Amino acid sequence: MRFLFGQKKRPYLVGSFVAILLTGLAAKVTAFNIFDGSSLGESWNLGSNWSANSTPQPSDGVVLNSSSLAFGSASTLDASYTFQTLSFDTGSAPVSIDANRTGTTAQALTLNGGVDALGASGNLIDLSSTTTGAVNIGTNTTAGTLNVMLGANGAFNIGNASAVLNFGSNSIISGASNFSLTGEGTLILAGANSFDGSGHSFTLGAGATLCINNAS
Repeated sequence: MRFLFGQKKRPYLVGSFVAILLTGLAAKVTAFNIFDGSSLGESWNLGSNWSANSTPQPSDGVVLNSSSLAFGSASTLDASYTFQTLSFDTGSAPVSIDANRTGTTAQALTLNGGVDALGASGNLIDLSSTTTGAVNIGTNTTAGTLNVMLGANGAFNIGNASAVLNFGSNSIISGASNFSLTGEGTLILAGANSFDGSGHSFTLGAGATLCINNAS
């Protein structure tokens, strides 16, 4: 009887283990969600403005590309989000992301890292090599503060020397993580940033340019 009991239970235990393992792996797989503005709106907080027909989820890599610009170059969060990576493939067009369409509520983007839509691993924000325009984050001084929180060690990569990643005076970069700037473009920091922490560092990669413009 012990033998038969063991034989019956074993497939159940193995099946349960496999199901748990696959569930764990699925949680780490990046799904890419493209902001397409298809509902003729600039708000991130509208599921129909996304290729996945839902707002960004923790397992997502968020993408802004040419389809994102079909209805305008400006977008607003209107809520706080946690996801893996933020990628731009927007050519020469300027792009802006601010906290709110109306009001001044502070909003946060928490970036936890993963493989991004450009195929790189380790970049929290990634501008493609064909992105040559400015990407402006938190530059509207009447839209509330946009806090980009570093939830993992990682880089801001600017793939083209002509591109600028501009964090305006209404932006904050925070988080106790190792943070680096890579690529060939320029990073502008104009906010009261607070990324730091014991044992953590900032690394400026060869070829990249850092401009600190915080008068406060």
